[in-house]
Amino acid sequence: MTAAASLVCPACRRSLSLWQQGSLAAYVCAGGCGGMLLSGLVYKGLFQQPSESLQPLLQLQRDPQLPPLRHVKLNCPRCRGIRMMQRYFSQEKKALVNECGQCGQVWLHGGELQQALQEYGGKQQRLQQAEQRSAVVQAYLEQQQRKLEQLSPLQRLFPNLTGVNKDFDPRLERIREELRRPRPQ
Repeated sequence: MTAAASLVCPACRRSLSLWQQGSLAAYVCAGGCGGMLLSGLVYKGLFQQPSESLQPLLQLQRDPQLPPLRHVKLNCPRCRGIRMMQRYFSQEKKALVNECGQCGQVWLHGGELQQALQEYGGKQQRLQQAEQRSAVVQAYLEQQQRKLEQLSPLQRLFPNLTGVNKDFDPRLERIREELRRPRPQ
């Protein structure tokens, strides 16, 4: 890691160091608060990286004496005097992300990357489960479509009168029986 020219940690005011591995680059506060400054593109691509390549960022040395400044509004280290916007990484509201509206740089406090990766993993798992449920529903709909295609035009137009719906809704058979009963005069 090399010292970044004039970039200062927005949380603890120490000098940021450049960390680089392959296409990943970040300015980190090693030995300080453990935070990191990433470009917007690097940040978005970070979650597609294998976890082994992120280990050095996850294991940054932090000063245990520094209090966490998680909910304090920070100034962007690149754009002097511009406040970074704060937002949560996901609906779980564990990882807090600070983003500069002017230059697009993203600041993660020490430990926030680990939490964001965990939230991302949970989000991916929920997406896979949703896709599986969607596939089951799609298979059911295709099966129902095949059944519908086998019906005659008359059965398609008047499913209740032709008895087609009794497979779909057992209440219809009870209603038909009720209608067949003789009515008192």
